[in-house]
Amino acid sequence: MLVYTDGYIISAIGPYLANARSNDASITKHIMLNNREGIIDWLEPNAVLIVDRGFRDSLPLLNNLGYKTYMPTFLKQADKQLSTTDAN
Repeated sequence: MLVYTDGYIISAIGPYLANARSNDASITKHIMLNNREGIIDWLEPNAVLIVDRGFRDSLPLLNNLGYKTYMPTFLKQADKQLSTTDAN
């Protein structure tokens, strides 16, 4: 599913097999390289894409396509909360 930050569902693309090769990053690469449902036409140049760790292997492709990518900071195992800088 492609979802805006406010929860609005843009599109549901698939189905994709639930296996080791079909992860968030590989699905994202497939969608972007094949321009599934014209996704590249929806995104403006320099669009900001907020992704989680599952997408980290697709970041080089997204950046090469001209999109800005941001991945939220995650807590380290021993930490109980983020620092002020990391939280903002």
